[in-house]
Amino acid sequence: MCNAGHGRPLRFSARRGVWEALDLERAGDCSSMKTSKVRYHFERVSNLPLGVLDPIDYEQFAIDFESGDLMLLYTDALIECEDVDGKQLGEAGLLSLVSAVRSTDMNEVGQQILAAVDAHCGTKPPADDRTLIVLKRTDAPAPGPSVIRTVSTFAKMLGLRRV
Repeated sequence: MCNAGHGRPLRFSARRGVWEALDLERAGDCSSMKTSKVRYHFERVSNLPLGVLDPIDYEQFAIDFESGDLMLLYTDALIECEDVDGKQLGEAGLLSLVSAVRSTDMNEVGQQILAAVDAHCGTKPPADDRTLIVLKRTDAPAPGPSVIRTVSTFAKMLGLRRV
């Protein structure tokens, strides 16, 4: 995982029933970059927004994403939204809002979070575009290959079909 300058991803642990912000220090026991002998970031400058400097490295880490866990990815507009007094929501405020969500349905979680952010902002319009992505780990098997999918993939690889 790498956030490229955006806010830290938030994860809901279905097993523990708690939301938490994720970063290199909270990667847990998962075999990750954290245990690697090679460091994939600069000590002075790292994790700048994508495209600001070239080249730049980013902290990367892996987590154990268990069945039923949710992952929340978002742009800075969510944590920078201001209430009527000009106070930004911030990461702690977003974490507090998502902790109040009681659903584990991805669509409901996303809708409830956006409604809570809107309530925080009141009548003040967003200053930036907002993006919220909610992911959920399921134990559904990956779809198997089909003849149509295989032919379509080869057509794309050969340039016979647009990607």
